Amino acid sequence: MAIDKSESSGATYTRHAEVKAPTLILMGSRDPDFKQPEQEAHMLAGRLQQATVQIFEGAGHHLQVEEPEKNGRKYSNALCTYLIQNSFKSGRLNMATRAGLDHKTIIDTAIRLIDADGLHEVTMATLASQLGVKTPTLYHYFTGLAGLRRDIALQGLKEAAKLLGDAVMGKAGDDAVYALAHSMRTFAKKHPGVYEVINQAPDPNDQTWLASGNEVVTIVRRALSAYALTPDDELHAVRMFRSVVHGCTSLEAIGGFGLPLDIDETFQRLLTMFLHDLHDRQINK
Repeated sequence: MAIDKSESSGATYTRHAEVKAPTLILMGSRDPDFKQPEQEAHMLAGRLQQATVQIFEGAGHHLQVEEPEKNGRKYSNALCTYLIQNSFKSGRLNMATRAGLDHKTIIDTAIRLIDADGLHEVTMATLASQLGVKTPTLYHYFTGLAGLRRDIALQGLKEAAKLLGDAVMGKAGDDAVYALAHSMRTFAKKHPGVYEVINQAPDPNDQTWLASGNEVVTIVRRALSAYALTPDDELHAVRMFRSVVHGCTSLEAIGGFGLPLDIDETFQRLLTMFLHDLHDRQINK
């Protein structure tokens, strides 16, 4: 089956749900019609009820005529294998369902994986394997790996905002800044993978992601309002605060502090230096 060029935005998009028959999607890994051919194929498979994807490495759009001696045989073999396998099955092909699978379950599982193994070790395939489903299933919920990471970032920012908000409750000035910094460091230790995701710059057109990030920034700016800084100094202070927290926690995470000195003490001294600068810049001393 060739993928309709209008798949992503055209008239066929709304009719995918009408396809009831088992479907084999054949895609060349270098198909010039798509920026990410393999992802496009899996996205389509995720919208169909009974779809399987076969990727032809190195092939373009016209699989059957490109290198016919090689791709022709692969093309025929893929079709024959698919037809034979499905001749023994009746009803819907069971490739995309699992009882209890929902968006929250997927995100919670993804967060556990990236916190344990690292952000770049988790792919759609590894996540699907952990969940006990096939990879195309996840495309029902996310637009590829970027969409998954976006939703992880949203969840992480929501949790971080609550943690920081609770930390500064009833505090002001230096006490609030210390509480924010230590809470953010705690979050980074508990969720190292999520922490990496939320520190990445969002798509400037993604208003939901931007709003979630601004919620965290607003909490920090409120804590800094006690110092009556100029607008520019306040923004610099937000950057400095992030740099202090991120620099220390990142080095700590990779074992960058090898000397036998108390890291907590180092962190506290960094914060004290930061606060000295804030006091020096106050408009009304």
